[in-house]
Amino acid sequence: MHPHLLKTILGSNASKQFGQILAETCKDNYKLSKKISKVFLRSIESAALESISGYLKALKPFLLLNDSLKQLKLEWIFGIPDFISRKNQGDKRPKYGLELIDRINDDII
Repeated sequence: MHPHLLKTILGSNASKQFGQILAETCKDNYKLSKKISKVFLRSIESAALESISGYLKALKPFLLLNDSLKQLKLEWIFGIPDFISRKNQGDKRPKYGLELIDRINDDII
């Protein structure tokens, strides 16, 4: 489960099959699921455009696995768990997420 080995296997042609095995291994395992989520994010960020599809094929079974951590996995990969919108007086359109922050010490959620 070394991150460099995972990155190499996830970027290969067997990524879909490995993604399914990886998803089952991470089922209801908080620590491993968080580690794998970080590996996915770092790998996709640094990948060349041609190899991103392999990572996404492996990511799909990981995110679609029905377990107690499904919501957390989606938040780790995609970010904000819920959209917050607000339409202030004078604004023509509602603001979402980071646009709502007026001061640096404001919380997003």
